Amino acid sequence: LSSLQNSGSGSISVRSNIAGGVLVGDVGAANGHIGLDSTTSLRLVQGTSDIDAPSGNVSLNGPTTIAGAVEITAAGLGEGEVTFNSTVDGAAASTGALTVTASGWTTFSNDVGGGATLNMLSVNGVTRLAGNQILTGNGIDLGVLFIMNPSEAILIDAGVGAVVASDNTTDFDGVDDLTLPGS
Repeated sequence: LSSLQNSGSGSISVRSNIAGGVLVGDVGAANGHIGLDSTTSLRLVQGTSDIDAPSGNVSLNGPTTIAGAVEITAAGLGEGEVTFNSTVDGAAASTGALTVTASGWTTFSNDVGGGATLNMLSVNGVTRLAGNQILTGNGIDLGVLFIMNPSEAILIDAGVGAVVASDNTTDFDGVDDLTLPGS
């Protein structure tokens, strides 16, 4: 998938079962939602895989691999959610820098960095964590953090970097076991 741009209204939806996954190019929908689905993997690569939905939501439905610096943006009144409905990993250990900017929620429905750590994860907005771990090699900024499954053990490890949850509004009431080993 080289590049998809929709400058009008309407959503972009791509579904694939290609062995080896889908290499995602730049995707933009000026006035709609973006949905990328793969049963194998979605591969996002620096310089070719930025995703922009200035008036809609972004949904990645399949294991997602990040190589290099990738940005995902979603905004809009009553819109602006970014959802990762499967795992998110680096292409190799401590590679891949993911920046997500959303006017609504950014939801990680599964583990981040469990297969191969990202180098860095930054969320500008509000993060909902439904997975059990976020692992990076060099820093995590989650914005305002909400933990969706507080009865489970949660590991957030930024390697040699810092773990940041902005605004001191993070509420960990009811969290069974939260580990933040980053320095």
